[in-house]
Amino acid sequence: MRYGVLAMKTDIGLQSRLKTLLQPIARYSVQSATASPDLYATAVERFLKSHDAKTWSLKRASRGQLPDEVINDMASKFDPQKMQAKPIPYYDVPRSGRDPRLICHFPLKQAASLLLGQKLLEASFTPHESIYCCSKRGKDLLVTKLADALGSIEDPHLVIADVVDCFPSVRIDNIRQRKVLPDPYFDAAIDGRNMRFWRKGLHRNRKDHNHMRANRGLPRSIVMGAECTGLSGLLLGAATSNALLAIIFDDLHSVMPDGIILFVYCDNIVVVCRSQDQCSQVQEILLAYYSQHLAGPFTLTFSHIGDARESFEICGYRLDWSSLEGWIVRHSKKNLLGAIQRLIETHDATENEGLTVSDALMGMLQGFPALNDEAINQLTEIVSEQTWL
Repeated sequence: MRYGVLAMKTDIGLQSRLKTLLQPIARYSVQSATASPDLYATAVERFLKSHDAKTWSLKRASRGQLPDEVINDMASKFDPQKMQAKPIPYYDVPRSGRDPRLICHFPLKQAASLLLGQKLLEASFTPHESIYCCSKRGKDLLVTKLADALGSIEDPHLVIADVVDCFPSVRIDNIRQRKVLPDPYFDAAIDGRNMRFWRKGLHRNRKDHNHMRANRGLPRSIVMGAECTGLSGLLLGAATSNALLAIIFDDLHSVMPDGIILFVYCDNIVVVCRSQDQCSQVQEILLAYYSQHLAGPFTLTFSHIGDARESFEICGYRLDWSSLEGWIVRHSKKNLLGAIQRLIETHDATENEGLTVSDALMGMLQGFPALNDEAINQLTEIVSEQTWL
């Protein structure tokens, strides 16, 4: 790979040309005051056929592992509106008391197609301020805003809900009817019902660690079954899936009562209320909205209904109330245990005797806003409770 000034300037120029291609898509989208379906379709087609857009997506999908010459040659032959020949690997993530979650590991060109779709969706659609599953509005911002909202109410109450198996429950035809993406692209990149898949199983060892570091952070897999066809709903692991959920659930705020503060991250819903009665009202509204949704129906489970000052967890964080300090944001126990497990695997795989647990932990959680001395102490207490360490 080249990391020189010339390569950096090239990437900046590519980003600038990509932005130019996306401008008419935003200008003519259905949300715009100058909306025009024909001009929008033309701009989308131009974007998907652009050599610059395809080059950008292939670079991103390959994570800089391929030389520019190879990327340029691939871009000239790459058609994101044509279904890729390779089957898509997927693997099972076990879940307590529920069926495994199926996560796809997309081949390079399929991943590049999905990155293009994500860019199109973000350019053509601006979600409501309550939606956080989109670019520059993720979990960290949600938790920061949530803590602020809780602190602004004298007697805060909460409703926390989760959409059960949200991604596979989405009716794909409902999304197609919205015409946010061209039908050929939709068939090739989004609709998994006609795609080919390989079922994989996890196989962890030292080689897996090296593979995991070199290949987009996903575990090494071995084939456990024959090729199959068709997965329903939105594909987990696809760059477009979160953006499509943002579009599907964007109108949730319109059915909420006055005075509440709504937060939506994909299949996670948090509603800040002002009383127990309002919590009950919100619960009924959420059940009706999701069970009757045209892209569903969806089933909800509720993990918290009532006083917000009872500690709770959301999106990998734990929020605790202190009469002296106000709302304190920490790592959730589940998130910390996951980090510990990865830490042990990393330490075992590298066999680096000079790597201390403290140093490795800091590396694993680097950049996490809630990481501080108190979080480290909390981690130590949790570690001491675990018998499998």
